[in-house]
Amino acid sequence: MKQEKKQPLLRCGTLLAAIGAVFLQFWMCGTKAETEQTDLSISAEEGNQTELSISAEEGNQTELSTSCEQETDTDLSMAGVQMSRLQLKDLSMYAESLQEDLDEMQDLYTESVQWEDAGTPLEESDYSWIFEARELLVNYFQKTYQIDLLEKMKEIEIWTSDAIPETIGGFSDGTGKIFLNQEDLEQYKEDDARMRHTVLHEMIHAVGVDFYNDTNGLRSNAFYEGLTEALTKAVLEDAGEAYEDTSTYGDLAVYSGKVIEADPQLVVDLVSGKENDIAARIDKRLGAGIGKELLDAQSLIAFSYWEEGAVVYENCERIADAYAYAGE
Repeated sequence: MKQEKKQPLLRCGTLLAAIGAVFLQFWMCGTKAETEQTDLSISAEEGNQTELSISAEEGNQTELSTSCEQETDTDLSMAGVQMSRLQLKDLSMYAESLQEDLDEMQDLYTESVQWEDAGTPLEESDYSWIFEARELLVNYFQKTYQIDLLEKMKEIEIWTSDAIPETIGGFSDGTGKIFLNQEDLEQYKEDDARMRHTVLHEMIHAVGVDFYNDTNGLRSNAFYEGLTEALTKAVLEDAGEAYEDTSTYGDLAVYSGKVIEADPQLVVDLVSGKENDIAARIDKRLGAGIGKELLDAQSLIAFSYWEEGAVVYENCERIADAYAYAGE
């Protein structure tokens, strides 16, 4: 999901949009005229597990069923050898803020069903930037990862909806449908580069780079938003196109981008459906609990902005750098 810049975010694949104004993300980029947005959703099970339940209803509609019970382990601190080794900061003071944002994200995903109900298919032949985005994505994945996306591209449908809040540019619903904000479509109909960026981001979510299949649920959304935006940038620049960061995912893209640079097989595994637990993948390299630390820290960056938030960014950087180092 694409969200406007400088608004608190929580997810498109994605929904992340502004939590400050309307909240955002189902999937999940500040001021609407300046940027794009994103998508997301969360549920916390008993025993402090987070999971997303998705069921495809008739009419290709996606119902996101989640429950956010009060987590007993939302303390964001880590004790033991891993924290000592990486010298991670104690983020427990942000636990309440994180839980509140996750609860709002749940509310947003409940509402997103209404956005889909108001959707109508877009006539792709009227918009050259849709074809261009498809072509760029297919070429990049074939060249970089030796993945043929042609069949997956055939499954992707582009819709528009006038019920999407103004702070959300678009989202991928997890079933192959991408919904674009009707107001954006009208406002930026002459700005092919902007709209191509938005739909390209959502297409990357739609081919599997998203939290829908991840056992961490929405807790992993911020990670996947960063990963998707990093890939969006790579696709555009590889094709010689200018990249303009109009999302709220710039910082997230730095950290998630370091992960895929050190572990390009991750993208292959996501698209093929072989990876469904990014936290466990990180733990395998760095030790138990480190993956959750990264997901929580990135979620805090996505959800909120604080003057004292430097410690959150420090943790993200240290974990991402350690992951890259461990893979060498």
